Amino acid sequence: MIENEFDNKTYNSDVLKKAIQALKDKKATYKDANEFAIGVGEILAEVLGKNITADILPDGKMYYNIADRIINPTMSKNHELVTGYAADVQTNLNHNAGLKIKGLKAELNQGRIDLMILIVY
Repeated sequence: MIENEFDNKTYNSDVLKKAIQALKDKKATYKDANEFAIGVGEILAEVLGKNITADILPDGKMYYNIADRIINPTMSKNHELVTGYAADVQTNLNHNAGLKIKGLKAELNQGRIDLMILIVY
């Protein structure tokens, strides 16, 4: 449910569509990458805030296993979207500058996700 809503909102986001079009046109910049990351993050925050409320949690409490099942996949997907876009922007910028160097994705920092789960829990 959370993943489907997240996918739907990202697919229909004007901010993300604009950023993706800039990338397709090979005109995307770091500003576009930043706006893309903010857009994805805001959508994720909205979806999580809407779907995770005390009235749907057992005893109104967040338990570790629930936090882990929700946060791990959503943060991993968020990371994949943002780093993929940023790497593509870097590749285009490099090519526009005459460099044949492919942009790299930042590695997932699982420790930060684990810490977030502990904080939420």
